[in-house]
Amino acid sequence: MLREKQGGTSVGERSEWSDRIAIMDLLDVYAESVDRRRFEQLEDVFTEDVEFDYGPDWHIVGRKEAIERIADSLKHCGPTQHLVGNYRIQLDGDTATSRIYTRAYHVGIGAAAGKSYEMGGHLRDAYVFADGVWRMSRRVGRMIFEAGSHDVLNPAGAA
Repeated sequence: MLREKQGGTSVGERSEWSDRIAIMDLLDVYAESVDRRRFEQLEDVFTEDVEFDYGPDWHIVGRKEAIERIADSLKHCGPTQHLVGNYRIQLDGDTATSRIYTRAYHVGIGAAAGKSYEMGGHLRDAYVFADGVWRMSRRVGRMIFEAGSHDVLNPAGAA
């Protein structure tokens, strides 16, 4: 699936542009998979040993562990919208890095109905190209702002 989406080229036809488009597509697949709760699609986004660093309370190594943590962090909230943009991609052969902006909006359900939580920040990612596709090998996320109620992400803790 990702091979077709990643620039629409075969391995022999790689170019700087097709690699950039493939990485942008990968970032979009991540956001869409999370918002649609199709966490199994993240298997195609991450390397087996992906590392996530969202700060001291959110450091994980391993694709299975990362997908479980992402799914767990969204299981108590309603619809979400994760937007990514301002793509800054640096290519170096079969590796790459990027820095992007992200904004995520979360709607409360259950005890948090009527509330929302929004955050904005930046993500620094690393990628490897193997077996004809790009995959994310590292993500470092840092928040710039938050607005709304954390109850949306943890309604059990809502007062």
